[in-house]
Amino acid sequence: MHLVRAITLSALCITLLVGCSSREPEWPADKRYVVVFLGDSLTDGHGMDLEHTYPSLIQNKINTLGWPIDVINAGVSGETTGDGLKRLPELLNQQIDVLVVALGANDALHNVPLENTRRDIEQLLTQARTKKPSTKLMLVGVHFPWPLSKNTDALKPVYKDLAREHDAVWIPSLLKGVVGKRELNTDDNIHPNRAGHVVMAETVWKKLKPVLEHLE
Repeated sequence: MHLVRAITLSALCITLLVGCSSREPEWPADKRYVVVFLGDSLTDGHGMDLEHTYPSLIQNKINTLGWPIDVINAGVSGETTGDGLKRLPELLNQQIDVLVVALGANDALHNVPLENTRRDIEQLLTQARTKKPSTKLMLVGVHFPWPLSKNTDALKPVYKDLAREHDAVWIPSLLKGVVGKRELNTDDNIHPNRAGHVVMAETVWKKLKPVLEHLE
């Protein structure tokens, strides 16, 4: 009996804690927040209408919750981490409460030296943190099968280390559950289709939602 009672009380405590952690955020009056996705064709939505890309699907989730948050899709097809670094100063001139960096796929596909990719991401995160100290940072990795690139496996620890060093939320792979599945990709088997973007949106949302819940 004592054991059953202890387990019941433990379950109650866990339920209360979970309930508290998922409590509806209290948003300041007359204030909106901005989430910017800095990415490549995987974010831009290669060959797709903007409304079907994973950032737009995340905006739909936010709208359903009634949260005062706007999502900006700053993805550009073909962009490398170096290209993103060049565009960053202009992006930092606007309001950004959460910056999601989803670059590196083109570096891997074009065999950009690993040290160059690391340097570019390091500078990108440093500049963002310096100019906008209160901005929440998220770093999204990518993984392709071996026939496409040998560099994505080597990139994984780079992203993980940089996320830790810059206090950024780390998502190991944007393409989790999508890569290699023909029904979730276009004919090139590289770019996700509409169904693939739905999966990508769920992957990002799991990590992004807790960040949004704690915006100030």
